[in-house]
Amino acid sequence: MRIGIIAAGLWRSVHLDMAKALQARGHQVVVYTEDASLLSIAGLARRVEDGVEILGIHHERRNPWLWLPDRLLKAWLGRRFFTTLYAIHRYLRRSRCDIYLVEGDWIGVFPALLGYLSRFRWVVSVHDPDHAGVRLGYPGEPSNRWRERTKRWVLQRADGVRTNSHVTRDILVQGGVAPESVHVVPLHVSERMKIDGDLAAFRAAARADVIARHGLPADCELVLAACRLTPIKGLELAVRAVRARDCWSAAATAAWPARAVTGWCSNGSRTTAGRIPRSCSLAISSPV
Repeated sequence: MRIGIIAAGLWRSVHLDMAKALQARGHQVVVYTEDASLLSIAGLARRVEDGVEILGIHHERRNPWLWLPDRLLKAWLGRRFFTTLYAIHRYLRRSRCDIYLVEGDWIGVFPALLGYLSRFRWVVSVHDPDHAGVRLGYPGEPSNRWRERTKRWVLQRADGVRTNSHVTRDILVQGGVAPESVHVVPLHVSERMKIDGDLAAFRAAARADVIARHGLPADCELVLAACRLTPIKGLELAVRAVRARDCWSAAATAAWPARAVTGWCSNGSRTTAGRIPRSCSLAISSPV
């Protein structure tokens, strides 16, 4: 099968791993991306990595022929809407794939529009529940009626919708997306992330490593959360999830590492962490 993947920032994501894995399984994979290393803008730059054909444009520059509409409509459509639209149009005409995997509902606007010009099959991947028409109520949650309508329209235009989790799927369905069109397929799993051998032994070794690294009691209950160190779609939801399982006392508080998070999100993150009980400790395993 000839498979197309539309994903901005290819070399900073798992999408290249997935493209190479599909190519290794005998498929022909053609990717569209936008990246600083691609110098072309009026045309499509081309690279090949491990058999994967990569077509794309520079991630910031505007097409000089489309500078005027891009500039005039920047406030409503973003800084280079027509540059990207034309580039993806050229990519679709050149690649002629059996199906396209579109990584993100915002970039899905472009195939949704171009589908009026020619028929092609495509699946849009939704990576977060933003603008789904359902309020989660976390600090800084985005709210924009126009974006909500646009997102719903994109999901309706696609031949299928893929989410990374059942949580995101349920939110989309609650927001009005047809349940039969949404399928849960985890994204962040590729060959380099695969754990070979005894999974139980791996978990035991990982637990021992975390306990030793942070000086925790050997018999402590260990709850791990992979999340952003921000109040938006990160620590806030992780704290809520653990609370929902009655692991923590609602009235308890805890100290927050003063230099763990800096910048615009620091106050919200400290407020969130302040609801962790004294009986628990918050350890940040990854560098910030």
